[in-house]
Amino acid sequence: MCYNYYTRFKDISYLCSPFFILSSDQINSIQVRRTKREFSKQPISLMDFTKVLFYSSFVTGRLDEFMFYPKANLTPYASSGAIDSMYLFVTVLNVEELEAGIYLYNNLDNSLYIIKDNFSKEEYNFITANEHFCYGSSFNIYIVGDMSIKGMKYQDRAYRFLNIEAGHLAQNICLICEGLGIGVISSGGFYDDIFLEYINIDIGEKYLLYELILGMI
Repeated sequence: MCYNYYTRFKDISYLCSPFFILSSDQINSIQVRRTKREFSKQPISLMDFTKVLFYSSFVTGRLDEFMFYPKANLTPYASSGAIDSMYLFVTVLNVEELEAGIYLYNNLDNSLYIIKDNFSKEEYNFITANEHFCYGSSFNIYIVGDMSIKGMKYQDRAYRFLNIEAGHLAQNICLICEGLGIGVISSGGFYDDIFLEYINIDIGEKYLLYELILGMI
């Protein structure tokens, strides 16, 4: 991932560091994982919100330059060529201690960049066909892939790899949420370019790949 992309954002909120072991049994989370389509009106705590983002995507190590392989960041999800090309855009409606808005999560330093404030549930009508599920959600995660670097190495096949990697990342999110008692809907019913235009992000070679709708159950 080109982390210089984050430097264009000025409003930054650093999240708390959840450095402790999740209490849920990992095997049990895999066996009992189910899609939850009905959410309660309870807000998600800022700590649980942070756990979802942190444990699913945070940079956990560094790969030194070796032979013809460049330096790379290591993440909890597999990435082709160790090229991290995923961005997490988060729409927030009902998270404790966090204003409603659209944010970009930086998995290098566990921080949020404010993309748009004063977000309301009616705005889901412009970015997804699943607005009826989103109205009761606490927050959504939109996984965006960037072809600009990966495409230089893999050409058109890079788009396939982006979709595979988005699936790895989304599965991390689903299993973490299962352990935390957070419901998740995995969706492909979003409005691709309309979403990127709505949040006023330079589209370039970016593609919206995945939508996850999250809420308390």
